[in-house]
Amino acid sequence: MSNVMSLNISDKVIEAAIREEVNAGIVKALGNPEVLVRDAVREMTNKYVDKSTGKIVNEGSYYAIPYFDWLAKDTVIKCVKEEIEKYVSENKEEFAKEIREQLEQNDFKQHVTAAFIQALVKTTESDWKMPIEVSFKQPEDEY
Repeated sequence: MSNVMSLNISDKVIEAAIREEVNAGIVKALGNPEVLVRDAVREMTNKYVDKSTGKIVNEGSYYAIPYFDWLAKDTVIKCVKEEIEKYVSENKEEFAKEIREQLEQNDFKQHVTAAFIQALVKTTESDWKMPIEVSFKQPEDEY
């Protein structure tokens, strides 16, 4: 009989231990973490991006803005958009009910009708009309 002891160690435990050793090795190889962070922050604060796309551009570009300015604005826009979408989604039935009530009011119907008639009147008053000629003469042969 052998005295071999079986160790049942989870793959996740082994993976976590290996990942920790690899990360420690990378940090050690790169040097002082404080210097790395300082250099990374300095690098990012000197980056300029296109204000509409967020792609890195030269500082002298007409549409260039500092990266952190773009990131802050982009983050706020995305956050507000998500919250508005969430709010509208959660209150969809109430919005639909209110819209139906507004559409069914006589004032709304009268305003839409008046606007439609006004648009028709403006169209007929236009000086730009397609010339149309009606003729009952037989065309002469040009040959």
